[in-house]
Parts: sequence; structure tokens; C-alpha cells
Amino acid sequence: MTAPVSPSLLELGAAGLVEDYLNQLGKGQPGTFDAMLDQQGQLRPGWQSLLGALEALGADGRHQRHEEIQRLLAENGVIFNMHEDTQGRSWRLDPLPWVINQAQWQALEVGLTQRSRLFNALYDDIYGAHTLFDTGLLPTQAILASHHFLLPCHSSQPSDRPAISFHGIDVIQDTEGQWRVIGDRLQAPSGTGFALENRILMARALPEMYRNAPLKRLAGFLEKYHRTLISMAYQHRDNPNVVLLTPGPGTPRYFEHAYLANYLNIDLAEGQDMVVRDSQLWLRTLGGLQPVDVVLRHCDDAYCDPLELRGDSQLGVPGLLQATRTSGVAMSNTLGVGVLEIPELAAYLPALCQHLLGEELLLPNADASTRPASAPVFDPQMQRLSPASLNLRCFVSRLPRSVTNQRQQPSDYHVMPGGLAWVGDPGSPSLSSPIVKDVWVTASTPQPHVSQLRQARGPVVATRDGTDLPSRVAESLFWLGRYGERLDARARLLREALMR
Repeated sequence: MTAPVSPSLLELGAAGLVEDYLNQLGKGQPGTFDAMLDQQGQLRPGWQSLLGALEALGADGRHQRHEEIQRLLAENGVIFNMHEDTQGRSWRLDPLPWVINQAQWQALEVGLTQRSRLFNALYDDIYGAHTLFDTGLLPTQAILASHHFLLPCHSSQPSDRPAISFHGIDVIQDTEGQWRVIGDRLQAPSGTGFALENRILMARALPEMYRNAPLKRLAGFLEKYHRTLISMAYQHRDNPNVVLLTPGPGTPRYFEHAYLANYLNIDLAEGQDMVVRDSQLWLRTLGGLQPVDVVLRHCDDAYCDPLELRGDSQLGVPGLLQATRTSGVAMSNTLGVGVLEIPELAAYLPALCQHLLGEELLLPNADASTRPASAPVFDPQMQRLSPASLNLRCFVSRLPRSVTNQRQQPSDYHVMPGGLAWVGDPGSPSLSSPIVKDVWVTASTPQPHVSQLRQARGPVVATRDGTDLPSRVAESLFWLGRYGERLDARARLLREALMR
């Protein structure tokens, strides 16, 4: 890339950042796809206003905004709780979003929807009719030998509920600009909470840039997914009790679990907070057992039920699979979906898509030789944009009306207009990346502001009523108070001793 900088960039005042970025691209492999610049060195749609706003801040302004974003991350406690590091580890949020124009996103969206439909059909056959095992369309040995294949889950999913209602799909762009899949997340798809927090922080730290950008909002997707969870309930459909099942504070993504539960206004519970009685799942509270209608689980399959699955698990609920089997509780996603994540399945997907859906597979998997495209990342020390490779986790949910529709349709699925992006080689885990990005999908017109966050309206009323409080949480609060009292007493004694 050696093309001169566009005159429009000179008018925007962003020529300095872009020209330096062009020079860096010229030193690498020529002719590769870049997310921001085309082969002629021109900005792709949607980047002009962002770069103009970033350049207008000046070096000092960019540094201040970068520091503001990182301060907000630390203030909100956005960390990965690493098992080896009790202090946790935070990431750096890039002040320059990854912009994806409408044409690129629409092509990706159609492929994501098709993939989710395909995986739903695959689960129904693997744990149901078994018609694919004798056709040669499945890697039979790899599936049956995988520890993710859970025989007790056979015929455990009621036919009137989707096996996969939430699908995380990791993708990259290759050097031709084509989207390719590098992995599927089905057991406990994570990242929505972090993606939402990144968007909120960008809106707070760069309000002018965010307010004027015609981009699609994330909250509408989460609102629809919340309605999907509610519609999955078998009982209490007017006011079902939805619970997010978390492994607990020891998991690296516990911040996201707590954040997402608060955002969706659902209970956050661990396995020991619940119990199965008469094939019905119940939440232990101070006021007694309360029925649980829907579980949004963030625990891997085998750990969810020590009675029928992994016996040494202390994270799940004994009898949970039986409760699912008898429609005592609905699950998102159902148990056993982990077998669809095995890498051996990738080579069979084109033929499976043609066989099950009658369609060509739109999103191929990335092979070992696939090189990723480049995208700009802001370097706060050098005050420049540097090319890097990005991973993107997209999210697909199934709309509420599909619950009662036996035949799935493309319109039954909804894709989050954005996702969680992180810097790293293709397939590298987000936990290991030091830098993440907000993802902006452009829209033709300004989008209305929608939020699930509860707004403060009037004074907060303190109450001693805690009947719906999980018993484990109440016990933890009790001991917190006891240790607080002891600390206060020792501090008083120490103060007296020092004064005397």
C-alpha cells in the first residue's frame, strides 16, 4: 500500500495518523486486506468521522481519553479473575473501535444465522434420531470418544424447546476480507457482558464520538434475548424465575456473570444455591424454596449435574439433568452441546449443511494456513495507529416465537450487531489478550437509544425483607457483618493502646 492519502482525510485533519499507518502496512505483506483502508489507501465507509474526531483531540486529548477509559475499567472492576493470580488481570480497551460497514456485516450475519440453525439440527440428530452416524457425514469415532459426548443427555431435550438458544461464534477476516470461523462456543458462551461494558465505557469516555456515530445498538439484542429466556419457561409464564448459574468467584469470568445478571435483572446463583425436588429445580432462599423456571448457565456441560454426569463436580446441582428431561426447568443451552465444539467436526460441516439444510455453507472454517487481515490499534505511548490481527466473537440468539415453532426459520434468529473483539493470533483465547475493542456496526440512520439498565427513580428504600435472598448469600453477609464487628473492636483497642 503506497497510495497517497485521500484529500478528504486532509480536510478531516486525520492525514497524520493515516499516513503513518499506511507506511507501516507498506512494510508488511503487500496486497493484504485491512479493516480500515482499501487497496487504494482510501478509508472504508464508517471510519472518516472516527478518525477525524480522534485527530481533533490532539496528542494530549487522546492520552487523556485513553487514561479515562482505563480508569473507568478499573473503577468498575472489569477484570478476569485468574486462578493463579488472586488479584485478577484487567485488559486495555482501545479508544478506536473496530468499524464494520453494513455490507460486510450483512454477509457475516447471514452466515452466522445459518451456522446456528445447522448446529441446532446437528444436536437434535446426535442426541435424538441418530440418522447421521451411519451416513458417513459425521466423524463418528471422534464424537463417541470425546468426553464432551454425554450419553445421559440422549433424548433429554424436550422437542418443543430449542437445544441451542444462544450461540457464540469466533470469526476472523482473512487476507481476502472473507469471514472465517475459528471456533464455536455453546456450553457457556461468554463475552456479552464484556461487550456491553466496553460499549458503555466508550459512550462515557468519548460521548461526542459515540453520540454522532450512526451505529447499531447492543441493548436491543439483549432485550430480545431476555424475552427469549422468559418465553422458554414451562410454568409461571407471566412472571418466570430466571437464574444465571455461575461456577462462582473462582471462575475467570465471574465479573461478567455478575454484570450480566444485574443487567438482565435475574438472580445470580451457584450450584449450592439450588436443589432438585420431585424433578423441579428450586432456589434456596431465606423465605424457603422458590421454583426456578429457566437457567441461563455459564457452567460447562459435565459439571452441571454430579448425579448423572461428572460425579466429582461441586459446581452443579444433583438431578438437574432429570429436571430438564421432565420439563421441570428449561436450560439455555441444553446439556450435551459441548460435543459440537470438537475441532474434528469442522471438515464435515459443508456436507452436513447441504444434507440437513439443503444449503451451501456460507461461513467456512479457517484452516491452519489462513493468515488474518490487519486492523488499526491505537498505541498510547507512540500516539499512532499500528496494524494488528483481531478476533471477533459474535452472538446469535433464537427469538421467542421459535419456541413454539417446530420448523426453524432464518427469521427465528437474531444476531448481536457487534460483539467482543480482542487482539491476538487467530484462535488465541480472549483471556490472554491485553487489548480489546468495541465493535461498531454502521447503520444508515441514527439508531434510538435503548437500555436495560435500571434507572434510579426516587430515593432508595431500605428494607429488612430478604425472603428472596439466596441462603448462601445471606450467610456470607452474616459473616461479613461479624468480621466487620471484630475488626471494629480491634481497631478501637489498637487506637486506645497507641494513645496510651
